[in-house]
Order: sequence, then structure tokens, then C-alpha cells
Amino acid sequence: MVRDVIFWMDKYPDVVVLTLQLYSICHAIFCIIAAYGAYKLKRFFVVPLAILESVYIVQIITLFILFLRIVRHFLSLGKLILLTLSATAYSFLTVYDLFALVAFEQIIALVRSKRYQQLYGSDPFNPILNHNTEQQLKEHPTIVYVMPKANANLPKWWQVDSLQHNNRENIMLHDAHRYF
Repeated sequence: MVRDVIFWMDKYPDVVVLTLQLYSICHAIFCIIAAYGAYKLKRFFVVPLAILESVYIVQIITLFILFLRIVRHFLSLGKLILLTLSATAYSFLTVYDLFALVAFEQIIALVRSKRYQQLYGSDPFNPILNHNTEQQLKEHPTIVYVMPKANANLPKWWQVDSLQHNNRENIMLHDAHRYF
């Protein structure tokens, strides 16, 4: 397969360059459309870019694997490791791009939900915080972060095992009546 691809690229370089140029132009157009969709909060404008990013991830990982299999015969181990780490970092970046698009879809779903619109209004760029919203937030508070107390009487690492053993014995003694 690798030889066939190399032969095809060697025999038809114009087709390869044209294909890569069309792909790049489509990617740029889809990025502009996705930016417009993000600004207008239209989720279906982002879908073409998400599909293209998924194809791009598969394409990049396949190309990296083929490329690394070819150059392993010509490069030293150190340079091969460096190329592998670089390829992995770039692959993670492209996967992160796709996850950002998925997160955007989830945020749009959250903003369009009835609960969000009841609390903050229908415009997500200018949320309305009125007395009713504050009252509803007090009734259903959202815990964002819990800070542990610095002076809490927590057991030390060497005491944890003995405390768990004593707890197991106490539980066994108190629950023994259930089994007899």
C-alpha cells in the first residue's frame, strides 16, 4: 500500500498538489463558516468543520504512521523518538480542536435549554440577573469549588489502614444481627 501511494504521488504530483490545495481551501472556508455560526450561535454551521476535523485526524495519524515506518530505516533512534513525540503532540492538538467543537455544541445545547432561559433570559451574551433569578439560584445553589479545611483532623497516612481495619470490624459487629 505504501509503495502504491508513493508511486501514485510520484506519477501524478499535480493531482496531489491540487487535492491538497482544495482541501486547504475547503478547511479555510469551513473555519470561516464555523466562526460565523459561533458568533450567531447556530450549531449547524459548526458541523461541517467537525466532520472535516474528524477526517483530518484520521488522515494525519495515518500519514504519521506511514511516514515513521518509512523513515525508521534512515534515521537514528534519537531523531525517530523526536519525530514520534512531535507527531503525537500535533495529533493531540488536532484532537483538542475536535473536542473544542464538541464542547461548543454542548454549550449551545445548554444555552438553548429551558432552564437556562428561565434563569438568565434568551440572550446568552447579555444574561439577565434579576431578583427571581437570584432567588432561584439560592434555592438551587451551584457548588463550583470546595476548599478543604487546613486544620482538619485528618488521619495520617500511616493511620489510615488501622482506621479502616477498625471500621470494618465495627461494621461487622453492628451488622452481624442481619445475617443470623
